[in-house]
Amino acid sequence: MDQVKKSDLLKYAKNEYFATILAAKVARRLHATVPEKRPDPKAKVTSLALKLITHGQVEYAERSPEEAPVVAAAAEQAPVESAPAAEPEAAPEAKKPRAKKAKTEAVEEE
Repeated sequence: MDQVKKSDLLKYAKNEYFATILAAKVARRLHATVPEKRPDPKAKVTSLALKLITHGQVEYAERSPEEAPVVAAAAEQAPVESAPAAEPEAAPEAKKPRAKKAKTEAVEEE
């Protein structure tokens, strides 16, 4: 496996966490393709993904903050009314554990 330097990777990705996510996404796409159509058919897909990123061969578009989903805004909306919950079914009666009989072994003295 080829060594990937962090400095080489960060030339094309804004930080190491983003590079990890990007490499995983590229690796999944490479895995979905036929091995003969990959740049290096014998290389492992994760190694190949990192190699492609470090050589600047992966293009990606970052989302702007306006495009990113906002979870807080969804929480501020009025709750959606749903149908009343059905009453839970009665649980079957639990069986009482049986007392285990102690095994007694007769020890014969000779």
